[in-house]
Amino acid sequence: MWCRCENLAHSLRNGTQSMWVATGPTPEDCVQQIDDVEFLNSNLRVFSGEATDERDKLSLVPSLLGLYAELYAIALNERNGSLASSGTSIGALPAQMSSITPNQNREEECTETATNPAPLKKSKTIAHISLQAVTNDVRKQLDILDLIHESQEEIFPQSINIRPPPWAPVPRIEHTRELFGPLVNMVKTRLQSDAALCTKLVVHAMQRKAATMEAKLLTVQRLAQKW
Repeated sequence: MWCRCENLAHSLRNGTQSMWVATGPTPEDCVQQIDDVEFLNSNLRVFSGEATDERDKLSLVPSLLGLYAELYAIALNERNGSLASSGTSIGALPAQMSSITPNQNREEECTETATNPAPLKKSKTIAHISLQAVTNDVRKQLDILDLIHESQEEIFPQSINIRPPPWAPVPRIEHTRELFGPLVNMVKTRLQSDAALCTKLVVHAMQRKAATMEAKLLTVQRLAQKW
């Protein structure tokens, strides 16, 4: 169950294009997970996986629901072609959001290590690349949404049968507990009707991705200078 959960969480946050499956030692044995539909579908079904203590499955609901809500907000924005509260499309958003990269219009010194005391300049080019790339990176998340909606009940089951763990006192009686219940559909309805919340989730996703991508680019720049 936990491995499937990691897989689903990554797919909800980053899409599946960056996930690979290795079945052998050669490059030919490594394929994109999205190309192995059977493997992908099984991994999305987190709650069909085995768990030592099946009560742990109940604890996954808030986190997975939050990841799904962000993904659904991004999908709504794409479908509408704009952020509901501002009329700004995802493609245009980075150029207008100075909050993603506050220092994009000026150079900022970054402290280097003692082995290379010269300060590293954070250039406009680095900020510009991250702001443009973040749009495509956000859109990569959407490749998983159709698969989820095709099997929503299996991926986000409303209820689940909980088997007592082996160490539970006898008699070990299986019982049914509500899992997601109506929450997934409630999330959809709320985001469809709450423009401000939808905008907030999309903006937050883009800010986070831009910051992550810029940090990676700055690291590469530092390494390139040392080499």
